[in-house]
Amino acid sequence: MIELRLIKNHFTTRYSDQEWIIYDLKRKYGLYYNLPTTDIINIDFAKNSGSSEENDYFLDSHEQEFQKLWKNYFEATTIKFRINIKLHHQHVPKRYWKYLIEKNPLHN
Repeated sequence: MIELRLIKNHFTTRYSDQEWIIYDLKRKYGLYYNLPTTDIINIDFAKNSGSSEENDYFLDSHEQEFQKLWKNYFEATTIKFRINIKLHHQHVPKRYWKYLIEKNPLHN
């Protein structure tokens, strides 16, 4: 938890005008800022997959619509003949693709 405590003040000050979550999936804890306070949180994503009260608390009510908008934007701005897979892998290695909405088939 020390790592997140070190960044807590920076992000609370830098993004004090909006709610945010920074979550460490490997260690299963994170920071949640809800405008007045920054709290350390634990979410069991395996237990809470799908629609649950805890997920509804942390996620915006329009999250699914935002994800669809992002995917549509990503697809609309992609220029097919300029796709460079080798360069793409250098900038975004495959191990990170599971976190990207536009790469994840579960978010279709």
